[in-house]
Amino acid sequence: MQATVNHVRSSLKGKRNDKSYLALYEKATTLVDSTESIDPIQVRHSSRFMGKAEDHYRAEFFKVLDRVEVQFCQRFDQESLKILQNVENALLTGEVDESLDQYPELNRASLSVQLPLFRNKYSCISSVEAAEVLR
Repeated sequence: MQATVNHVRSSLKGKRNDKSYLALYEKATTLVDSTESIDPIQVRHSSRFMGKAEDHYRAEFFKVLDRVEVQFCQRFDQESLKILQNVENALLTGEVDESLDQYPELNRASLSVQLPLFRNKYSCISSVEAAEVLR
């Protein structure tokens, strides 16, 4: 799971530049220009914004990317998710550590024996695959 989150975050960070913005802006303006049958929307100009539309949308583009990055940090850099990752790693690697002690329903001594046996019989690379085997 964390690998997927990191991949998405790095992909979004790679888009945080003027080249990516200009490509998106050009694509949007081309799309708008190709729709001749749609009447333009009349918008009252705000006194807060004076300048070119391209500059306005550039600022908004970077605000959105920054906000997404903040949301990713808040949602996926939590201690509880790190603990869950440790539990998943124990299931997949067979290496049992003290992070499992906070779950009273799990017996670390039993898992130390059971997980290597499970790994010898089944080769799973994700917790989803392990869950399918157990069903």
